Amino acid sequence: REGEMAVKLIVLVAVSVVLASLASTFFFGVLSVGMGPLVKPLDARNYTTHVPNVKILRDKWGVPHIYGKSDADTAFGLAYSHSEDDFPTIQEVILNGRGLAAAAFGKEKAKADFLTFFMDIQGISTPKKLDALLSDSLKSILHGYAEGLNYYAALHWDQVLLPELFPVTNVDVMTATLFKLPIFVRLLQQLEKLGEDDPYYFVSMGGHPTGNKTRDPTEKHVEENTQDERMGSNAWAINGKRSVNNETYLNINSHLPWTGIIAWYETHVHSEEGWNVYGGTFPALPLVMLGFNEHLGWAHTVNRPDVLDTFLLELDPSDPDGFYKLDNRSVPFEISEVVIKVKLFDITLPFFTRSFPVFYNAHQKIYRSVHGPVLRMPHGSYAFKTGDWDNMPKVLEQWLALNKATNFDEWKTGLAQQHVPIFNSVYADKTGILYFAYSAKFPSDRNPNYLYNLILDGSSSKPLWSDKEFLPFDQLPQILNPRSGFIQNCNNSPFNLTVLDADEIPDPNRYVPGFPIEKTMTNRAQRIFDIVSQHEQISWEMFKDHKWDMYYTSSSNIARFCNITTSTIRTILREKQVFEYPEWLISANLTHVKQGLDLLENWDLQVNPENTAAALVILSFAPYLRYYELDDVQMIRAISDDPTPYIRSFVKTIDRLIAHYGRLDVRYDTVNRIVRGNKNLGLGGGPDIIHSVKGEIMDDKKWIKGNFGDALVLLVKWDSNQKLSSVEGLHQFGSATSRPESPHYDDQVELLVNRQYRTVYFFEEDIRANLEEEYNAGKEKALSPVRHTLFLSRFRSDRQLSATYFYVLSSFALLFIVFYFVRSFTSEESEAQTTKPKTD
Repeated sequence: REGEMAVKLIVLVAVSVVLASLASTFFFGVLSVGMGPLVKPLDARNYTTHVPNVKILRDKWGVPHIYGKSDADTAFGLAYSHSEDDFPTIQEVILNGRGLAAAAFGKEKAKADFLTFFMDIQGISTPKKLDALLSDSLKSILHGYAEGLNYYAALHWDQVLLPELFPVTNVDVMTATLFKLPIFVRLLQQLEKLGEDDPYYFVSMGGHPTGNKTRDPTEKHVEENTQDERMGSNAWAINGKRSVNNETYLNINSHLPWTGIIAWYETHVHSEEGWNVYGGTFPALPLVMLGFNEHLGWAHTVNRPDVLDTFLLELDPSDPDGFYKLDNRSVPFEISEVVIKVKLFDITLPFFTRSFPVFYNAHQKIYRSVHGPVLRMPHGSYAFKTGDWDNMPKVLEQWLALNKATNFDEWKTGLAQQHVPIFNSVYADKTGILYFAYSAKFPSDRNPNYLYNLILDGSSSKPLWSDKEFLPFDQLPQILNPRSGFIQNCNNSPFNLTVLDADEIPDPNRYVPGFPIEKTMTNRAQRIFDIVSQHEQISWEMFKDHKWDMYYTSSSNIARFCNITTSTIRTILREKQVFEYPEWLISANLTHVKQGLDLLENWDLQVNPENTAAALVILSFAPYLRYYELDDVQMIRAISDDPTPYIRSFVKTIDRLIAHYGRLDVRYDTVNRIVRGNKNLGLGGGPDIIHSVKGEIMDDKKWIKGNFGDALVLLVKWDSNQKLSSVEGLHQFGSATSRPESPHYDDQVELLVNRQYRTVYFFEEDIRANLEEEYNAGKEKALSPVRHTLFLSRFRSDRQLSATYFYVLSSFALLFIVFYFVRSFTSEESEAQTTKPKTD
């Protein structure tokens, strides 16, 4: 018995130590528990101020048309209607801006949270700063939008991903907007590539003047990339000089991911304060980014100005964790520590409808130098600097000005604010004005002795520039009313914008190395040039048809891939013995290879659905098309110097097509697919094609699942009387972005597949003639507040609450164990007394 008691005491001590350690772990912040199930839901009655002033009209395609008395009312309705269709993604973006994405989704989102803290998105968006930076008009829109999100959350608390997120504020709406900007200035790509083994792989053009080790990206040659790195879009316009009936046409055709935080949402906002615009917006963005009204319209395409500079720092060897060298001086880093909460797992307890998430609290140091935030890697410490970042919340001021413009002067004045650091803009209006502008926030005091598209020497102050002066807007590439009556940009150089009149094109020699501007051409731009050049006049029907062009030009990079592949393999087969073949050809079925070569040589450069060579071409070469962003000379060298990677891909694709389909001449729409809900349909289009469809190559190169490309199409026509007479368009899926139960989740898929448009309704009488539903925001009855028996307000922080919660659990567990062992010991003693033999 003494041995059994000793074992029980040892177990008691061990369990106590484990529980105490667990409680200490939570107390010291290594782990914590989310209190979402105990958070009091929002009371919808606190967010009803705007409800009577907003009505939402959904047309037969489910597109919301929001009518409000004030701008704030309309923003409230925009937030509410967008939440009805895509509340999960809106929450994701706000979680990103708050630095809580990993707390909701797990470790795969930890990088996103790091980016938020790295770029100090919250620091530049404090209530005090926003109050000083923003106009009263914009602040009212931000407030109305936040109220709309809170009202929807209050009425649909079961859809809330992380209860601690609510209520959201103006700050949350702003940080959600700013979180998207690093995507477009290519910071994400640079950060990711710095994480690779080769720190110089991400460099755009080579080295820098200090003589540090550098390399040209083409030294890597052409390597497979399953997703084109480059954002893309089409935009062009024609006025009465080239249209049949003295009309003006505008093509707004954005190419972005089909799902996620920068997927387009189609909407129409109308307030009695002059805000009336139809177009596309992003989740948690309170304005329209591109679109039209009855007077004018505009489109943006992504450009590539060098507005983000990268510096390689020299650390102070005496204290590399705290100091870096600048002009031979030791300068301290500005160091702060942030906590990234990463969800590990959920705990489900009885009587709770929500689970309790357990977080790992990752403590991360953020370093800052005079250059900007610093990424510390084993191969070096890199700082990043982009212009006027502290004033970046003003980007919404610029888009608000574009939203409210009713003529060219107002619109151009808004664009000239230069708060948005990038983008090409193509403009057209009812009077026939055509305009292009290249936006880029170039510091005007860059040192001309440095090439700023390279990694810069961070140990010298010479390449540093101030954050005060930037190249004036009127000194950036622009063109107004070209004599040809045509203007375009399809992510190509701003020095190739129109046809015929070369003297009107901006002069590239004006822009010194300190203001590097891309000089590249895309297949899409070349194709629209070729098409328009063939016609002195273009009708509305022709204009619409041009959007669905599916040709590569003979000078396109994919045509180069085909030509070099066929010539290289034909030469090997003709001039070499079998034992001299390269390894990738020795194991190949030569009969199938020759059939594949015949297909390439006879390919008509189209990617239409019925094409029987396009599947082989796209599966073989599309993964390498990221290199269309390089200058032509670099591209030709990259393709020609070592064609082995993409020729090997061609041979492997042959084997896979034979294995999957038993033939090489597979119809393209068998391979190229769009998948949405229960629909899985074949379609035409391809990467760097005007009818843009890009995707993920699936099942060992068996087929392509479209996920990027033609995402929002709006074709706008003003007639000879300057009246908005026709708008046609489509969304690749439908308006109900994340609601599979809705008919509008996938009701536009067939339009994209069949290359058709739907009528877009702008005027209220047309909307009402095609009305599906009209209601006030929050048509559901407001919920009564849910009462809780725990008074959570007593706890000052989540950490304190988590520690307290586990101390309580630990205490109960310890009491139970002690009670069990004492009771067991007492029972045994009693039993021993009962069974003790009696003696005389």
